[in-house]
Amino acid sequence: PNTKKGNYLLFYGRLAPEKGVMTLISTWKRLPQDVHLKIIGEGAMSAMIKDEIKNNNLSNIEFLGFRKGEELFEYIRNASFVLVPSEWYENNPLTIVEAYSSGKPVIGSNIGGIPELIIEGKTGYLFNMGDSVELEKKINEAVSMSDIAYLEMSETAYRFACDKFSEKTHYMDLLNIYKEVIQTGAK
Repeated sequence: PNTKKGNYLLFYGRLAPEKGVMTLISTWKRLPQDVHLKIIGEGAMSAMIKDEIKNNNLSNIEFLGFRKGEELFEYIRNASFVLVPSEWYENNPLTIVEAYSSGKPVIGSNIGGIPELIIEGKTGYLFNMGDSVELEKKINEAVSMSDIAYLEMSETAYRFACDKFSEKTHYMDLLNIYKEVIQTGAK
């Protein structure tokens, strides 16, 4: 994990309407030029996103296209926050698990399983789905954090991932299920 605060926020994933990328772009139209966003991904909205960035002179947004493997994880580790602005009911977004495992807090929509993974003010921030104004407030709060406060949030996010998503935790959970089945005689 990298617990240092990066100089950009990161969205990565499939570029489709339900992922909330247009909410990000609407928000970035109002943010100061020194608040940078990197977008990684591809999908049905790729061309539209590129056009929005170009037509609105959003020089603080960089569209990087598809990335994978170690290159993607370098972008995650070097970000300050990962953004999950989904506008549909995500169950357990792997993006959040990957961000936390990299020591990165998350700003995400308050919908589906996302609020079960983000502890407000501890591992990141939540905003109401599609609410660009509230997202802007959360981003401003995030980028103005002191280095000490950021370090604490980053370490808390990493510990959350270790506690909830490690191989050992998964193994123990499965073992407990098997023990319960054996003890109750369930078939």
